[in-house]
Amino acid sequence: MKVILRSDIDSLGKIGELVNVKPGYARNFLVPQGFAYVASPGALRRFEEEKKQLISAGERERNRAEALKARIESRVYQVDMKTGEQGRLYGSVTAQTITDLLHDAGIEIDRRRIKLEQPIKALGEFQVPIKLYGDISANARVVVADADAHVRAAIEAEVAAAEALARGEVPVAPAMDGEDD
Repeated sequence: MKVILRSDIDSLGKIGELVNVKPGYARNFLVPQGFAYVASPGALRRFEEEKKQLISAGERERNRAEALKARIESRVYQVDMKTGEQGRLYGSVTAQTITDLLHDAGIEIDRRRIKLEQPIKALGEFQVPIKLYGDISANARVVVADADAHVRAAIEAEVAAAEALARGEVPVAPAMDGEDD
């Protein structure tokens, strides 16, 4: 069945293209969702009338996606996760976790747009692709950090100080900023 596309559809075509699709796909999805018209002389005339509006709306959406891409890529998103003895994560960072990080930064993205092939299960920095519009994608820099790192460091410092006292040494306290003697 031939249809005229009213919007860009991945793996199918761009606005205004005449494409051949299976009848069920056209009847049950493309036409009811407003993504296409069934190709006919009347539909061609109707499409020509609204083509300029659709193209300008597509350009506005593209510009909005470019601006959103710049906002997403301008920041680093940090998520603190609990870890075990060898630095392995309890749980993982999923698309929903990243959606929540973006939401906290004031960016609303549907989790299905986050193209995370597998959940992140390690500490470090990761590039996470996010599909915004058509061929426009952003890469969010996500840093997975140990939530208890500062607690472990404080415990290790106390243990080192106690061991130094046990050996008869005087532990040196770290200098605090802003203190002048």
